[in-house]
Amino acid sequence: MTHILIDESSSPTVAALRRSHQRSAPQSCMRVFESVDPDVRVTTREPYINPLHPGDLDEVDGVVLTGQGDPWAADDPKAEPIRQACQVVFEQAKPSIGVCFGLQIATVVLGGRIVASPNGFETGIARQIRLTDDGKSHPMMQHRQCGFSVACGHRDEVSEMPQGAVLLASNSHTQVQAMSYTNGPIDFWGIQYHPEVAPSTIAAAFREGKSMFSASAPPLDDLARVEHDAECAARLGCSVDDFVLSTRILELTNWLAHVQCKAG
Repeated sequence: MTHILIDESSSPTVAALRRSHQRSAPQSCMRVFESVDPDVRVTTREPYINPLHPGDLDEVDGVVLTGQGDPWAADDPKAEPIRQACQVVFEQAKPSIGVCFGLQIATVVLGGRIVASPNGFETGIARQIRLTDDGKSHPMMQHRQCGFSVACGHRDEVSEMPQGAVLLASNSHTQVQAMSYTNGPIDFWGIQYHPEVAPSTIAAAFREGKSMFSASAPPLDDLARVEHDAECAARLGCSVDDFVLSTRILELTNWLAHVQCKAG
């Protein structure tokens, strides 16, 4: 049985609030993995509460570094527990995938740089993401078509990839929408967007409470219906086809297959 560990990147207060609405990052990822393979075993950990140690990964096949909802950046001292967890994952040679903040954490740990995007927040939907030549042949992007759109919500972005990293996808807002890094024991895939989340879920979150992304959100009625309403999708510059479940979750599906292949 494949065992996936999901490291919660949000602080305990934010994580608890999101769990109460069934919208925490681990819950969203868990639903995806269990829909792809009902036999997969998924466990979660909060490094802010329980630091990750090498022995904790003995029976783990792959690790997810999630997004987060706190106001600090991946290179901030407050994020040190997540950076330490990421370092342990790399040292223990576990295949890993970073989503949004998880990509940024890995970038910092591997010697790259992040900045607040000069284009401002990218909120609701990342539009027209195009694959690089490397991305077209990378297993994480298998079955992805150039020009896809997907849910997102980020302030910061990768400004300088770690030496040896490979750029897989970009759009007009954020150059590093996806990258990979393979070197020695490290087998890392990273995405800046959120395939684990439906746009309607993001719209519901905005309606229920304040968020640092609220001021930059697209029209919430359109965001709530974009998965099924072609007119709403057109107004937001995307297609309902982008949000068919099997298409929306492709990167996580492909990563799970990668982990299972490596685990034998």
